Formats: sequence, structure tokens, C-alpha cells
Amino acid sequence: MPKPHSALLSAVTTACREAVTTFTNKSIDSASQIAYASQIFSQNFLRDWIFQDSIPETCSLTPPSNGPFLFLFLKNATVTNLQFVEFNALLTSYCRSKDDTLPGTFLTTDHFKSIINDVFQTALYDVTSLEAIVTDDDSLAIRLTNRLMQLYADMLSHVVIVDLYLTSASVYVPPTMHLDIYKITKLSGYIHSAGVQMYVREASKADVYDLRSKINKFAESASTPFTLVPYAKEYFLPFESGAHSTRNGLDGVMLQGSKHHLRDINLSQFLGLLAKGNEKILIPPGLNPYNQERVQQVDSGACQNFSIWFITDREMEYISNKRRCVAGERNYFIVYIQYVFNDNPLA
Repeated sequence: MPKPHSALLSAVTTACREAVTTFTNKSIDSASQIAYASQIFSQNFLRDWIFQDSIPETCSLTPPSNGPFLFLFLKNATVTNLQFVEFNALLTSYCRSKDDTLPGTFLTTDHFKSIINDVFQTALYDVTSLEAIVTDDDSLAIRLTNRLMQLYADMLSHVVIVDLYLTSASVYVPPTMHLDIYKITKLSGYIHSAGVQMYVREASKADVYDLRSKINKFAESASTPFTLVPYAKEYFLPFESGAHSTRNGLDGVMLQGSKHHLRDINLSQFLGLLAKGNEKILIPPGLNPYNQERVQQVDSGACQNFSIWFITDREMEYISNKRRCVAGERNYFIVYIQYVFNDNPLA
């Protein structure tokens, strides 16, 4: 049996310790207590293993091979689901274990959380009975950790989380796996661009102070200025020459500077705060087509390896009796570091 990944062992150990402290009076005597403990375990495990360092605060000229990724599609799910079929095939081929022997197991966050809850409860039943009195938190945590690693380490180390939105997808790759973002994007006919996911929140819950802090820390680590692009109607619509190419796709992820709010300020005001006092953050003025302004910024010394983009997207709902996807109620504010642009898509 291969040696378990140290980060996986650490994540399981920490989550087990957090979970066993929830038992009232050290007695495991009710299903509700066990269910609550399993929720605590899954929350802590997902935080430390899958979502670890999910907000990059250090600038890198090249994308990592694991961590959080964002893929933006050309068309949304109300038009076609072929992008998901293709995306699944590309992930299977180019998201594999570090030794390149096994593909990932692709699950949504909710599905993986449900599985983690189940395996924790199974392990708990294995190491103690419902009537047992737990006299030592550390002892129980160690027994649980050993049991989980013995039975489930291989499964846990190969799970990759894929959460689909209407026009994009978040992919969380653990340290035991690696993803080739360049091959996935360049071999796709449906992916517009891809990069490292920096921030995803429900629009109503986006924290302006937290996001500003993250971007400023990222800028501090950058050796050169970089372009930050709000994909907003005020910046792009005046110069769109082919509306057909963005209809039912990129038009749905466009922001509006005056209407989209982060807490109590709108997007335009937030962009002003970012640019104020930080010379490394370059926001295109939107007076000319973006491609022209981007070239001008690069010629003036801006980093050409990546740019940071602000977009929006909606949750995706599947109507089973009609066998089609529709836009859900939840709206998301998304920030990603774009490393790859697909200049040869099908559309």
C-alpha cells in the first residue's frame, strides 16, 4: 500500500479531532449527535483538504497544477449541454493522480459532502458502539483517523470537486492530483477561457472588504503591474461587433458597473477603490476595444501572462420532466485569474 499523503492525513486528523469534541458529556448516545459530528467532520475536512488555500494571495506567472480552477464556456446550459460532455472527457484525460496512473473521481461539493458524512459515521460505528462512553477525545480521534485512512484514503485522495454553473464550472483539485489547464482549454471547442479561481460568492453575500484585501495582497506579491478586467456592459457592449457570438453565453456573465453591488457600493465604486493607491492594478478605461487597451497596457509594462477578470453567473437547475437546464435563482459574483484563452473554439 502506498504511503498516504501527509496533507490528507493531517486533514483527516484535524477533522476527527473537531468532530469528537461535539459529543455531549462524552457520550455517543443519539443519532442526532452522530449526524452533527459528521457534519463538523465534513466541513473541516473539505476546508483543509479540498478548499485549502482556495483564494490565491500570491502572484504566479504560471497556473498551478492543483487547487481551485474556473472554466468559462462560450454557451450556457440552456442552449446545449455538449460542453459538459466534452468537459468531462477532457477532465478524465487531463486531471489525473500525480503518478499519472488514475483519473479523478468527479463529484459535486454536495455529493462529496454526503459521502464524507456517510464514511465518518461508518468509521465511528466501527471503532465504538452507540452505548460506549468516550473517556478520551484524543484516543477516539486517533482510532477514527486510523480507520478512515485504512478504508478510505485512496478514495478521498482521488476525488475532484466539479461544481457547474449556467455558463462556467469551478474545479477543485486536491494536492494528490494534477490538472493540465492548457490542454483542457486548447483541446476544447466549447471553453472560452480558464484560470485560477480567486473568489466565488453569492452576489448578495460578496464581501467588499475581504475581496479588496485578497486582491491587494495578490498585488503586493506581483513583480509587475497586471490588468484587472470587469467584464461589464459599460466596457464591452459599445465595441461588440458580433452579438450572435455572445448570445446565450458570454452575454449572461456580463456585469453592470452601476447595478451590481458588493455590500453597500456598486461595482464601479469598488473598482475605483481598487485602483486608488495601487499602481500595480491596471483597469482598462473602456474608451476603446478591450484588445487594443490590453495591448497598450502590456506594451507599457503590464504582465502578459495573466489578467484578472470579474464576471457573474447563475446557478443551473435541471427540469427533469422537460429534460432541459434553466437558470436558477442564485446569482454569483466570480473573480478568476485568466491564464488561458481559447483562440480556436468551435463558435
